[in-house]
Amino acid sequence: MNNPSLQNRIIDRLLELIKEDKLEPGDKLPSELTLARKFRVSRSSIREAISQLQSRGILEVRPRSGSYVRAITDDPVGPPLQQMLSFDHNKMWELLEVRKHLEAAAAELSAIRRTGTDMEEFREVLRFLDEAHRNNRFDEDVEKAYGRFFKNLSSSSGNTLFTHLMDSIGDLSRSALPFSRVKLQHLPHTKDVILDQLHRIAGAIKSRDAEAARTAVIEHIEFVEKSLRDVLGYKDLNVLAREEF
Repeated sequence: MNNPSLQNRIIDRLLELIKEDKLEPGDKLPSELTLARKFRVSRSSIREAISQLQSRGILEVRPRSGSYVRAITDDPVGPPLQQMLSFDHNKMWELLEVRKHLEAAAAELSAIRRTGTDMEEFREVLRFLDEAHRNNRFDEDVEKAYGRFFKNLSSSSGNTLFTHLMDSIGDLSRSALPFSRVKLQHLPHTKDVILDQLHRIAGAIKSRDAEAARTAVIEHIEFVEKSLRDVLGYKDLNVLAREEF
């Protein structure tokens, strides 16, 4: 396989599979054929991605047996930030600032490097969110779809290390102070605006307009921050975190 961007995305998908399926060292991965069908790529692409993970000490390939998990990568970013947030919830504003700049840069790269598969993922997520919006739904599945949108944004950037860093920060910002997302829904038209912003981000990436994609992401994160500050009344988040919502 001579497409580094595709190879990086397959590696990311394999790492996500290990994490999501909670595979432990010694557990066996699905066969190359199964993975190729699941990811819609060739078996040779899967084989090369597995080889890369083997060289990094994450997988072990046993002849005539299959691929096994050898080590589970630790997240070097999440735990220290989680500890920091547990002591000072107001660090969430700084976290949003970091997320804004990282995801804006990812949007630029995505607009340049995205594939048809990436765009189909964006379309699938937005179809789900559109239907949920029409039915006035806001539940755990909707929240997961929002996270899935930005995970696809990071993976379509084509930079593996960048993707892991963004995913760590994105997951952390979305898990911090869960009550804030519930309160955000009480602001008039907030859901309408956010959904429109996601469509604009995906539209700019589809058009390969890197500057428009970057701008759309910045506007989205700044809108979320302003809305959170409005609904929370600029109160001390350390106090709010102890209240009942």
